[in-house]
Amino acid sequence: MLSGPQDFRALRGSTALLDCRFYKDPQLVQVQVVWRRNEHKLHESSPDDK
Repeated sequence: MLSGPQDFRALRGSTALLDCRFYKDPQLVQVQVVWRRNEHKLHESSPDDK
């Protein structure tokens, strides 16, 4: 089952581990996961991360 993003809060300077599960259409060749906060890119996955 897939669900949309949920609000998450962490203390500044602490470490947070977020689980990302998604469905990829088998017809797509390459997928990229991008983490954003307030429209600013936080982390971008590489194709080898899948």
